[in-house]
Amino acid sequence: MRPHPPATDPLRAPEHRRPPPPTPGAARFGGRFARPTLAEPAFLVVADVAAIVAAIALGGRLTTNTVGVVALCAAVLAAGGLYGPRLARSALDDAPSIAGRLLVAAAVTALARQAVGGSLMPIDRARVLGVMVVAVVASRTLGYACLRWMRQRPGGCRRAIVVGAGEVGAMLVAALCGDRRFGVEPVAVVDPEPLDEACDTVPVVRSDALGETITEVGAELVIVAFSSLAEPHVVDLVRTCDRARVEIYVVPRLFELATQSSEIEDVRGIPLIRLRRLARRSRRWACKRVMDVTLASGALAVALPWLLLAAVVLRRETGGPALFRQERVGLDGRPFTLYKLCTYVPAAPDEAATRWSVAGSDEIGPIGRFLRATSLDELPQLWNVIRGDMSLVGPRPERPFFVQQYTAAYPHYRSRHRVPSGLTGLAQVNGLRGDTSIDERARYDNAYIERWSLWADVKILLRTAISLAGRRGS
Repeated sequence: MRPHPPATDPLRAPEHRRPPPPTPGAARFGGRFARPTLAEPAFLVVADVAAIVAAIALGGRLTTNTVGVVALCAAVLAAGGLYGPRLARSALDDAPSIAGRLLVAAAVTALARQAVGGSLMPIDRARVLGVMVVAVVASRTLGYACLRWMRQRPGGCRRAIVVGAGEVGAMLVAALCGDRRFGVEPVAVVDPEPLDEACDTVPVVRSDALGETITEVGAELVIVAFSSLAEPHVVDLVRTCDRARVEIYVVPRLFELATQSSEIEDVRGIPLIRLRRLARRSRRWACKRVMDVTLASGALAVALPWLLLAAVVLRRETGGPALFRQERVGLDGRPFTLYKLCTYVPAAPDEAATRWSVAGSDEIGPIGRFLRATSLDELPQLWNVIRGDMSLVGPRPERPFFVQQYTAAYPHYRSRHRVPSGLTGLAQVNGLRGDTSIDERARYDNAYIERWSLWADVKILLRTAISLAGRRGS
C-alpha cells in the first residue's frame, strides 16, 4: 500500500488553494428552499400530479376514484426512476418513459375496473391518456426550466469532490464549473500524486483521506475519475464513503466506447455511472433485520430441546462447559461475544483466540466431530442474531488476533466489516471455509455487500441448508 502523506499536507497550500468551507445557506436554493436532493423530486411530483389532475379534468370528469388513480400514476412514474437524483434533465429524453409508464397505469386501472366493477376509470380511455402524456411532458419541460433557474442561484448546486487530478478529472472540473445546469459545484480535487495541474479553479488536496475531506468541505457528491492510485486502492478509498451521506459517481474505464444507457449520466461527453447506495444505508435493510429476527427466533425455538440434549452429552464428553464464548469482530470493527457449543476444551486460555483451527484435532470426541461436521455446534449463534450482534447472512466473524493480521496483509479485508457478520455467507456456500484463501473470502464478502438483495440472502440460506444436509461442515 502507498504510504499516507503527512496529515498536514493538504493544508500546506496557500490559503486561496484550500477547499472553501460550506457557506450558510449553501445547502438550500438561495437560503429559502430545501436541499436540492430533496427539493427537486418533491417539485417534480407536485408538477406531475397537477398535470395529471388537469388532464383528467379536461379529458373527462373528476370522480371519487381520481385520488387513487393519480397516486397510481405517480407511483408508476417513480418506479421508472423519473424522480431519482439526476445531473442533467431533459423532457424529451423522459417522454418515451413517461408515455410507457402512464400506459401501464392505464392498463392497471382497466384491469381494476373489470375486477371490482364500478364507473369508468378516469384514464381508461385513449383520449384521456393522450392528453395526460402531453400534459406531463409539458409540465416536465416547464419544471426542468425552473430547476435550471434554481440551480443558477447561490447555493443551488451540490458541492462535489472529484477524485483524480489527471486529464479526465480536469475535464470534469471544467465542464461542471462551466455549466451549472448539472447542479454540481466542484470544491476540491483529491489525489495523493496529481498527474495534471489543469485544475486551476479548484483546490487540489494531496491526500487519500477522502472521508475527512468530505466532512471538511461539506460535500454531497463524490465523482471518481482516473487517479494516480492503483485501482484496488481507489476501490478501498471509495468504500470509506459508505458512512458518509454522499452520492458516488464513477467515470468508467474506456469511457469513449460507452454506449448510451438510462443508467449513465453524460457530462459534456464524459459518462458517469451512479453507484448504488450501500444496502445497509437503505430502507430495504430493515426487511433483512425483520427476516433475521423472525427466522432466528423460530429456528432457536425448534432447536432448543436438541441444544439442551447436545449440551448434556458434550459436558460428559469434554468435561468442560457446554457453551463456548469467544470474542469476535463484527460491524464497523466492534467486538462482540459469540456463542457456540463447546466441542473442544483449549489447553491454554489464549489458545482459542490465536489457534487457527482445531477441526483435525484428535482431542475432539465423536459427538463433537458430528456436531462440527454438520455445523450444529453453531446453532447458539442464533441468539447472537436475535440480539443484533450478527445476521443470518453476512461475512463470517473473525477473532481480533486474526483480523489485525489479515487487515495488514489484505487492504480490502477491513471493508467486509461494513455490514453485520453472518451465521453463513456467500464465501461459505462457495466452499471457502476452514483452511482456505483469506483473500478470496474477503473478495466474496465484499461482492455480497456491494450486490446485496433480500433474494440473495434467501438463496444463500437455501444453499446453506443443502450444504448442511450433505454434512460438509468444518
